Amino acid sequence: MIITKNELLASLNAPEAFILALVRTEKGLAHEPVYVRQFFKRELGFAETAVVFNFEELSTRGSRPD
Repeated sequence: MIITKNELLASLNAPEAFILALVRTEKGLAHEPVYVRQFFKRELGFAETAVVFNFEELSTRGSRPD
């Protein structure tokens, strides 16, 4: 899963307001979303345009909708 620099900057600039929603799909059907807060904590490098995340690992940091 790739998250762009703009998305990561938004998460760093307003960490309490930024929520990443992850939705797994199988055979055209969407599963319940998992919401991940404050998942990115480092500054981006000058030449970085995106960061690759492992979907499975990132989804373990999230929670189900309230």
